[in-house]
Amino acid sequence: MEDVNIVFYVTGFGKFGGVNANPTTFIVEYMEKELSSQSKMKSTKIVEVAGSTAKQEVQVIIDDIKDKYISNSVESIDRRVHIVILHFGVNHMKKKTPMFQLEQNAFNEANFRIADELGWKPTKEPIDATQKISHRFSTDLNVKRIKDHLVGKGFDVCTSGDAGRFVCNYIYYSTLKQIAQLETPENLEIHGLFVHVPKFEGIEESIQFNFSLELLDSIEEAIIAKDKKDQKKKSKTS
Repeated sequence: MEDVNIVFYVTGFGKFGGVNANPTTFIVEYMEKELSSQSKMKSTKIVEVAGSTAKQEVQVIIDDIKDKYISNSVESIDRRVHIVILHFGVNHMKKKTPMFQLEQNAFNEANFRIADELGWKPTKEPIDATQKISHRFSTDLNVKRIKDHLVGKGFDVCTSGDAGRFVCNYIYYSTLKQIAQLETPENLEIHGLFVHVPKFEGIEESIQFNFSLELLDSIEEAIIAKDKKDQKKKSKTS
């Protein structure tokens, strides 16, 4: 099997509503510090909690991917390349058992219970006006495998089918929409994933930092496993 190169674009969020110190700000800053010397980390960004800003930041990432991997084609490289756009957001609602949530779906609906940081408070508005408000995108990553890997490492993790209708869902839908529209070389795949984390009062900071690094390993493991499976299928049919 050819070599596989997996790279990450990672975002967290800043303050909003009643959350003045967003844990995802600190998680992403920690990841940048720990992994900045590694080639797999392409960029990290703290995003303002606003729909329009989220959409703009997604566009910045997509433009960078186009410039580095599509316009300057990776077809000549003798390996598969996987790009993962990974978003972190905080689930500040009180739960009996604080957990990390791997979000499987993003919905074409902006329905904010509070205004975003730019004062926008949409009510049941489509994110993409060309699609029905019920339209949904789903990640193509194997979230169950990723979850099982993380649970095996001792983390409290679950999968979730609904990321809400606030800016978390807004950035996730915008990302998955952009990915779906991209035309990529055969050896390039682009994936998106959103992960909700609890406040540090629910799961302490050091555990969340360790989780963030283990999450990358779990995503890589799931991608490599799928590539191997696909390669076997390919060799059987050829």
